[in-house]
Amino acid sequence: METSTAHALIGSALAGAEETAATALISPAMLPPGCDALWSLIREAWDAGRQPTPEALRSAAPAWAALILDCLHASVNPAEADYLACRILEAHDRERLRNHLLRMGQLLDGDTPTEEVAALCAEPPSATQEPRTVRVGDALQAWWEDDGGRGVGTPWYSYNEIVGSLRSGGLHIVGARPAVGKTLYALMLARGAAAGGVPVRYVSLEMTARELAPRLIAQAGRLPLDAIAGRQLADEHVRPILADTVRALRSLPLTIADEASQSVEAIAAGARAAHHRGECGFLIVDHMQLIEASDSRRSLRETVTAQSRALKGLAMHLDIPVVVLSQLSRALEGEERPPRMSDLRESGSLEQDADTVTLLSMPIVGGEADRRRLLVELAKNRAGKTGTTTLARVPEMALLEELA
Repeated sequence: METSTAHALIGSALAGAEETAATALISPAMLPPGCDALWSLIREAWDAGRQPTPEALRSAAPAWAALILDCLHASVNPAEADYLACRILEAHDRERLRNHLLRMGQLLDGDTPTEEVAALCAEPPSATQEPRTVRVGDALQAWWEDDGGRGVGTPWYSYNEIVGSLRSGGLHIVGARPAVGKTLYALMLARGAAAGGVPVRYVSLEMTARELAPRLIAQAGRLPLDAIAGRQLADEHVRPILADTVRALRSLPLTIADEASQSVEAIAAGARAAHHRGECGFLIVDHMQLIEASDSRRSLRETVTAQSRALKGLAMHLDIPVVVLSQLSRALEGEERPPRMSDLRESGSLEQDADTVTLLSMPIVGGEADRRRLLVELAKNRAGKTGTTTLARVPEMALLEELA
């Protein structure tokens, strides 16, 4: 975007232009340095019902007095504001589209499936695209008819008593230390939802689908995981159970995306493509810390913030529950206490964006972790109460069950 256009827009606003539909879409981030600060002051004046003036801007931002003069020289015609705003929006859309296409080229050069790239290409970003709007009456009617039931339940009654369900449109974070049972927990969520008819997409960034298959078979058939993984299936009583279990699993609407290196954009593109095909009514990502950074210039905190916001936006856009597994901070190691939300790695944005945060841990008994039990704490619930339940941990069958 030409700096002169931004100067002229500010000059026309200071000459008496009123806010229009186009100027309302201009954010300070679209303008060059200096102009962004002046535009923020102009927007504040309009929002307060005041007409912005050169004197008011000089008083509020004396360091930009010379820039204000340049803007006044660029335009003193208030009628130009709408036209100039449209030019800036057009230039911003072109830049966003250029970056979008560059990103598509990077995905095509990598291993991302072409159908996922095509789905992302079908939804190019636009600064002028009107956000989805819903009449409040329609929202109230939908809420009333929903009766709190829209979402996906978990396989555990005691946990459902606390959370109700994993709400559609929500981002649901599950945090735990390594080897506690995050993947086991997520697989049971996936299989339970799929058994209820919900199409599930499981994004596995750590294990392949072939590595996850024995765990699914063991928990579904209540068979020894070691025997399944080692193919020690000579027992004539086990083989029919195994055959029935595999047959039942094959019929489930459950797909696993197991590309090791995926950016959040690739994950979102795959989910949108699958959702379009009717194959993604519930998304699980295992796990957050393995999502590839899209921009190496960002800090870790900035990267996690961008990924968290993107996944929350995806949940809202597709109106599905999105469950994301997350590691806990290494600072927790060696401490004999249950985890807290602040133990989530780069926890700030995760806590803020999440609709629910569930923390998994093994209780400490006599200074040792009780590996037969799992504490499941709903530490945050935007839609209701919080609480803790305890499940029986049966790792030899990759199971989590209600306590007897």
